[in-house]
Amino acid sequence: MAKTCITTAKDFELFKEECKRWVEYFGMLGWQVQFQHGSDEDEDNRAMCGVSNPISSRLSSMVLCKDWGEDEVSPEAVKMCGFHEVMELMLYRLALLALQYGAPEDRVIDETHHIIRTLENTIFQDVKP
Repeated sequence: MAKTCITTAKDFELFKEECKRWVEYFGMLGWQVQFQHGSDEDEDNRAMCGVSNPISSRLSSMVLCKDWGEDEVSPEAVKMCGFHEVMELMLYRLALLALQYGAPEDRVIDETHHIIRTLENTIFQDVKP
């Protein structure tokens, strides 16, 4: 039987703190960021970042998923999710432009995550609270 790992209210508070920290660190203060704990949208993610339509409203929703399946929930993993989702928000407009100019969606997603993984392995590792 597969183990199911569930995030707690304490994990959600840590996620929000970490998102806010990175939004401030990168000076992304033109965004209004809202937070949600749990989502039925995507069972394969630990966290998600959404942007309202139209983008000009500068409203983003950061979601910490409750069910992580077999992925272990730890403070470090929750912090990494916060960083990752803020990087998704930072790169959102660039990805949107690439899609508008005809880049294939799978390649845009792949390259966005390549950049985010690079930042996770550099900035996230080097800038500890």
